[in-house]
Amino acid sequence: MKELIILGIGPSRVECPFDAEVWASVRALTVEGMADKTYSKVFAFDSRNLPALKKPIAIALEKGIPLVSTMPYATEEYPRQKVIKDFAVDFTKNTVSHMIAYAIYLGYKKIRIYGVDQGPEWDYIANRPYVLFWMGVAHGKGIKIELAQGSLLSHLMKAHIKRRIQELKESKEWSQIIWAEKGPVFVSGQDVKVTFTGSGYKPYKQKRVWHRRDILAYLILGGLYLIKPFRTIKLCYIRSIAIGQQAGNTGLFLRRLQLNQAKRTTYIGLSGKPDNRQLLKMFKRKMPILENKLLAKLLREPILYGSQFYFDMPFPHDCFDEFRGTKPDLEFTSVEESQGKELLKRMGVDSWFVCFLSRDDAFMIKQDPSRQYNGEFRNSDVDNFMAAAKYITDCGGYAIRMGHIVEKELTTKNPRIIDYASNYRTDFGDIYLPAKCKFYLGDTAGLWVVAAMFNTPVAGTNFIPFHTPFRKVDMFLPKRIWSCDHKRLLTMREYIDFIGNASPPNNVRVMNKLLNQDYEIRENTSREI
Repeated sequence: MKELIILGIGPSRVECPFDAEVWASVRALTVEGMADKTYSKVFAFDSRNLPALKKPIAIALEKGIPLVSTMPYATEEYPRQKVIKDFAVDFTKNTVSHMIAYAIYLGYKKIRIYGVDQGPEWDYIANRPYVLFWMGVAHGKGIKIELAQGSLLSHLMKAHIKRRIQELKESKEWSQIIWAEKGPVFVSGQDVKVTFTGSGYKPYKQKRVWHRRDILAYLILGGLYLIKPFRTIKLCYIRSIAIGQQAGNTGLFLRRLQLNQAKRTTYIGLSGKPDNRQLLKMFKRKMPILENKLLAKLLREPILYGSQFYFDMPFPHDCFDEFRGTKPDLEFTSVEESQGKELLKRMGVDSWFVCFLSRDDAFMIKQDPSRQYNGEFRNSDVDNFMAAAKYITDCGGYAIRMGHIVEKELTTKNPRIIDYASNYRTDFGDIYLPAKCKFYLGDTAGLWVVAAMFNTPVAGTNFIPFHTPFRKVDMFLPKRIWSCDHKRLLTMREYIDFIGNASPPNNVRVMNKLLNQDYEIRENTSREI
């Protein structure tokens, strides 16, 4: 049997036995425990300018390992058109999906997948549909698919289906529920049927491996069922890997509670280490939140994540109604107000001020140098904000440059333009200043969401992907996109079609479009800002 191992860099990579031909992501060449292994081919499909790819690509070229790609650095061209010719859509969007599709094309009869753990975290969950699509294609063609026991690919499918079933049960849109022999069949008011047959996709039989965390999860689940007759407890995952998510997901949830508080229901948040401790402290005043890395991680695994007690806190970008009909939830204590005034005094600010921020890669690279990062197209040049900063000071205010770990310090000699990011930055200041400024001037860096949560007017520049303002007083400028084929800027209608909304999957999709060199990004000019 023609057999292949496809290897990612997720935690289940440790299960890989390396007893067959191995294809891997090129990043494996720099991952501890993987760098010294033997690979038949390595794959990469992003620009070699991405910080996480520069070193592994160089290693592959130096060692002479076949490097398969559609990019110019490839030593073996990926035959994309031949691979996808039998399909109406191109679903080869990430490295693993490219590998599975290629293996199908080359006629492998068995594919074992390790290190592909696309769990609920936003930056990896976005790629799951592409991998699952090609797994389904392989299964349909009679190719045997085996997953690592620790992989979340099959477990989370069941969890998502189970949670969706519960959502549909509770939804007012569904008028009737019929339980069929092989699974529930839902019939809507329009007689549109959606059928789930069985409990989920099972590519192969695997022995259940019990961990202590599974036992803990079932104990928590049992306790929640015992309490339910008296009060429903909903467990919420507090996103904390970036300040925009930490502020947006939880802040929007609190505003929605103002509009519609469920009866006899208590929401409890579980958080790992927060990106901003001051913000978490303020959220704790509004809802019970347990800061525990183990419990937060446990909540994102199938046992709890797929249960009726998990409550998702999404942050869609069409939440105008929530901001129009509510007031800010968060408030500073008298002690914090004094602390904020002291910060302003130390910076020499004795009048109104505006916060401004220009996004760069310094913080993300510092957090995780090995991460494959797809957000460069969202960056902007801080120098383009300096004319606006000067105008603010000419009007009698102060311009405070925000940020946490920045690529370059400000060189201005204007005493009313203050480089807070380089000289004064604290978790507290990151919340207090956007909350108290006259307005916030920024780009797609997530700190603008903090300002919005306090109803501070937001002037957004270089917005890409497309993002709608939260309130009437907010405004924004999109980054411009130049069509190399048509030798002109895209119209607004074309721009919206190109970009879509500001969701993480679109970040990846937009990056892929820009890398094909048919389009160029044009930043907003100093004059436009």
